[in-house]
Amino acid sequence: MNWFTISLIGALSIAVHQFSITKLTKLGLSIGFINAVIYSIAALILIIIYQVSDSAPLAINRLHIFWIAMGVFSIIGVIVATLEALDRSVNPGYVGAILSTSAILLTLLSLIFFKSPITLTKTIGIGLALIGAILLGI
Repeated sequence: MNWFTISLIGALSIAVHQFSITKLTKLGLSIGFINAVIYSIAALILIIIYQVSDSAPLAINRLHIFWIAMGVFSIIGVIVATLEALDRSVNPGYVGAILSTSAILLTLLSLIFFKSPITLTKTIGIGLALIGAILLGI
C-alpha cells in the first residue's frame, strides 16, 4: 500500500473516532472518562503491537527524549482540545475539518526542516483547506 491509501485509512479512522467520541458525550459520558478509557486501552494495544512486531533493541538518547516529550505534550493537547471541541460542536465534521488545517503547519515545517518539495497543486490544496476551515468557522 502506498502512503496515500494508508492516509485515507487514517482519515477514515479519525472520522469514526471523532464520531464515536461525540456519540459517547451525547450519551452522557464525561470527557474525562472517555479520555482515560479510550486512550489507555489504545496505548496498551500499541505497546502489545510493538512488543510483538519489533524485536530490535532501542538506543535512546537525549534528543530522542526531547522529541518524545514533545510528542507526549502535543498529544495531550490534541486529546483535550479535540474532546472539548467535539463536546461543544453541533457537528463533529466541523471539528474534523478544522483539525485538518494541521496539514498546513505540518507542510510548512516539512519545507523548512526536511527540505520537502512542494508543487503548485499542493499549494492550491493547502490554500483550499485553509479557506474551508475559515468558512466553517464563520
